[in-house]
Amino acid sequence: MAAPATSPQPTDRAGRHRLWFHLDDVLPLAAHAASTPRQALTREQLTAHAPSLPALIWARTGDADTLASNGDPGWYDPDGDPHRVRSRSWVRPGSRRPEPTGPAGGYLPLRSVPGLGIQVIDWLREAAVAGCHWLSIDITRARPVIGADRLDVVEQRGDLYPPDVTWLPAAVACVPTTGSGTYPALVADGYRNTLGGEIARFDTHTVAHMILDLAAAQAADGHQPGPRPVLRWSGDRVEVFEQHDLGGIPALRRYDVIGPDADGHYPVGAHLWPWLRTDMHMPAGAA
Repeated sequence: MAAPATSPQPTDRAGRHRLWFHLDDVLPLAAHAASTPRQALTREQLTAHAPSLPALIWARTGDADTLASNGDPGWYDPDGDPHRVRSRSWVRPGSRRPEPTGPAGGYLPLRSVPGLGIQVIDWLREAAVAGCHWLSIDITRARPVIGADRLDVVEQRGDLYPPDVTWLPAAVACVPTTGSGTYPALVADGYRNTLGGEIARFDTHTVAHMILDLAAAQAADGHQPGPRPVLRWSGDRVEVFEQHDLGGIPALRRYDVIGPDADGHYPVGAHLWPWLRTDMHMPAGAA
């Protein structure tokens, strides 16, 4: 397979002051908020002095920035907790991150007062149909109401790495996604993604190897829908697909696009997969 050409790194429009959510997480929440017969009154709505509308609620607790639906009846997980989706970013275990310069929460209306403003839920759905995968929210000098001017949807996310990152060579694996394959990578020293995995990036040769490994595993499985993604080159970018079943017909659905960074490396699964190091030595005396 020929090595693809290079292209500029995707533009990071607002650095550390944007929260990133995958649209696969956000759209079900938005659908819930818009379909329930009424809306729950939340602290964020009261703080914003906002009318009762279908909305997403941004909240920050410790290291977690989350979105939840204000639909009533509410959406609860099997453990009884309210269903929330977490932003896809990096965390540094054991360190305290900077607080936003404004409220650590907000009210994001999905519908506007009739005749006024943008219908955010329709905009999100249209963006997903058009091939976008990521929603970002600007929290720089955050205001209680999250207006459409603070939102962006893109097919390829920015804000990929911590600004002070140091890269270490490592060997990594992601068994639930890629199977037993182990790959050489550079990992962000001291940082993890919100799944607890390494933030890893790979050179072109390794990505090509990963693509071939996954294709061979899928062929061995008879191309049945399962947890393994399908990776494909599209120019100098990598498209990531999931396999699913449409009434007995196998189909692919794209859920991410990854271009080369400024060094020509690819952060495949950096914020969506739990990459784990396989080259860490156990301490002496460990079982």
